[in-house]
Amino acid sequence: MSTSNHPPQAESSDRPVGVTIFAVLHLLFAASGLLSATLSLVFSALGGAIDAGSIPIGENLDEPAYRVVSGVLGTLDLFLSIALFAAGLGLLKMRTWARQVSLVYAVYAMIAAVVSNVVQYSLIYRPLIENVAGEAIGKEGASVMAIVLAVAAACIGMIYPFAILIYFARPGIKRKFTA
Repeated sequence: MSTSNHPPQAESSDRPVGVTIFAVLHLLFAASGLLSATLSLVFSALGGAIDAGSIPIGENLDEPAYRVVSGVLGTLDLFLSIALFAAGLGLLKMRTWARQVSLVYAVYAMIAAVVSNVVQYSLIYRPLIENVAGEAIGKEGASVMAIVLAVAAACIGMIYPFAILIYFARPGIKRKFTA
């Protein structure tokens, strides 16, 4: 039996399958988030310089509010995607900080989903639907359609963060990370 100066590490066999699944999902979502954040920052910087042609959404990309919110959320998403990537690696090694970063990510992602969808509803969904479908279904129908789309997008965007909160808040999982 050899002694080591290193603290005992959890073996991969001690790691719950759910933690492994979330670690892999963290890595995949981090890669996707890095791409999305980069595109958001590019669109924020370019704004109306992009020729959207006959697409009705084109004029909304140059809205100052859209550009500011896209820039802020894009920057936050960039840093959070890097943190999510690190957390994914940390979860594979059963690091306590990785569980904590995952929980912080989940709370931020839920708040960001709401803010992002409110902005998208105001500056993209509603004007787009009013321009495209306004004549066929009327302004009221277009507004209802935009609200449904915004709520659906927000709900879908909260599935993964909500799953993180539920899973990593479980007492048995919390004990695994403190053991």
